[in-house]
Amino acid sequence: MKNQIKTVLLLVLAVSSYSLAGVKVIGNGGDAVVCYTDAARSKIVSVQMFDYWEQPQVNKFGPIDLGDPQLTVQEKIKIATKRISKFDPNLADFINKNALNLANNIQNYLVTNYILPDIQDSNPKIIPSLPNCFIEQFAIQFKEPQTG
Repeated sequence: MKNQIKTVLLLVLAVSSYSLAGVKVIGNGGDAVVCYTDAARSKIVSVQMFDYWEQPQVNKFGPIDLGDPQLTVQEKIKIATKRISKFDPNLADFINKNALNLANNIQNYLVTNYILPDIQDSNPKIIPSLPNCFIEQFAIQFKEPQTG
């Protein structure tokens, strides 16, 4: 599950950078459905990217299959971009390049010591109804990368 979350996150960020090229904003928040053992959010039981969680409930297309769970993130990126290339080869090349760059340099992008601002861009069609499950921000994209 960890590889699937990383792969989908990298693809989302890569696609977002393509669609917003030249725009100087903070946006494209990555939301997740996070379920805890209790309402106090003491211990995480599961985490699933919001779009990945929402899609099979709203659009009955079935789950997204990115191959065997043991595949690397890079292998999953190649599976996804190969599928995209059938419809838009230029977009697939762009996503492949950016997603692989992110995957190969992920440690340079992670922020672990701060709470991320909530980006209100998910426009959910449904929200989790299970007890102790919440929509939470787990990633954001800064168009102007900052060092430090």
